[in-house]
Amino acid sequence: MVGINWTDHARCMVAANWWSDPSQCWYEWQSLLGGVLAVLAAGLTILVTRCQMKQAERHKQDELASVREQMEQVENQRLDEIRRRHNAARIGMPFAVSEISAMCHSMADKLLGEMQRLDVEAEHGEPDEVAVNPDILKTRRLDEILFPASVASSFREFTETLTNDTDICHISELMSQLQILCARWASFDFSEILAKDRLLSLLFDVAKVGYLNDCLFNYVRGLESKGFGVVGVISYEDAWKGIGEKVFSLIFDRPDIFDFGKINAMLKRRREDGSSPWLEKFEVE
Repeated sequence: MVGINWTDHARCMVAANWWSDPSQCWYEWQSLLGGVLAVLAAGLTILVTRCQMKQAERHKQDELASVREQMEQVENQRLDEIRRRHNAARIGMPFAVSEISAMCHSMADKLLGEMQRLDVEAEHGEPDEVAVNPDILKTRRLDEILFPASVASSFREFTETLTNDTDICHISELMSQLQILCARWASFDFSEILAKDRLLSLLFDVAKVGYLNDCLFNYVRGLESKGFGVVGVISYEDAWKGIGEKVFSLIFDRPDIFDFGKINAMLKRRREDGSSPWLEKFEVE
């Protein structure tokens, strides 16, 4: 079998005078030319498509960068506004903190006075009016303590500018302890058998408020820039230690009428049993 020379075969399909009349060449090679053109067109299409995709991606990245920049500007403006409001609210906070501190000392002084009166009555007998009419004790109340409305307003404005969850939790605990203290103070009943023990428990409530309030002093006066929150940060034992120190500072001026052994025993018991000095979460069943 004679082999086929494809070069000769291809040459045979081309007219000898193809340069003067190439129509025959186009006719003979139209399938190949069509295929080549199709491949070139496909390649060109792919190239153009890839260029368009890259251009679209660049536009998308530019738009995202622009959006991020705008968002950062808005966030920076928001933080600047909060910072300005925080500094403005912080200026008035020393007055509010001082008001609470003065209230705590006033309440502690009244409680110590009542403890002293109960000790005198226990030693020398009740006053004549109480002996004649014991129901007088049911109507006896602790002197009213007024909580300045401006203090609550200052704390609200201050808290609105806080961004640290620990600090917000601290303020929330302080306000809650204040509310509980005022409620227990207003409802105190001298006719109860353990009235003096309840007065001591109330003194601990005052010390809790005083301790939480004292944690704010350096921050609101601009002496410290770090967070001031201790609720959920320090251990219960350290918290009771701070509260105990506050109790002693409240009774420092009147040590002659106070049983230090009893308060030390109470603090030791609360530290050892691991009880929380803060408000526990209320579970609704």
